[in-house]
Amino acid sequence: MMTESQPPHLNFLFRLLIPVCGLFVVTLMAMVATLFGDPAAAASPAHRLLDRYAGTALLVEVCAIVVVAVLAMVVDRRQTIRSQRSIGSGNVATTVLPDAAVASREANDAQAFAPQSARNSATTGS
Repeated sequence: MMTESQPPHLNFLFRLLIPVCGLFVVTLMAMVATLFGDPAAAASPAHRLLDRYAGTALLVEVCAIVVVAVLAMVVDRRQTIRSQRSIGSGNVATTVLPDAAVASREANDAQAFAPQSARNSATTGS
């Protein structure tokens, strides 16, 4: 059971997305460094490797970012729907509602089950 002090569980794919994006940024910075760096360093193996494979590496990294991000969102959405269904079925033990949400839900229930005359006076302000 999750208490109010615990943060919600983060999907593992969102955690995987962080290093994938980091690798993309490092590759991009390395490309910029080779473009504007010292021309004498053009003979280095790292420079030649980036010249040859940087475009392919960036394409693969962008595709990996898109795939991991979409999968993370799909898994997160499925978990959210599953959690909402468990709340709707009366299984309150899986999720703790904040006090404001409980109070709001109770007020809506009270208004829905109030007699018609009480609802009319509440909407007209009389």
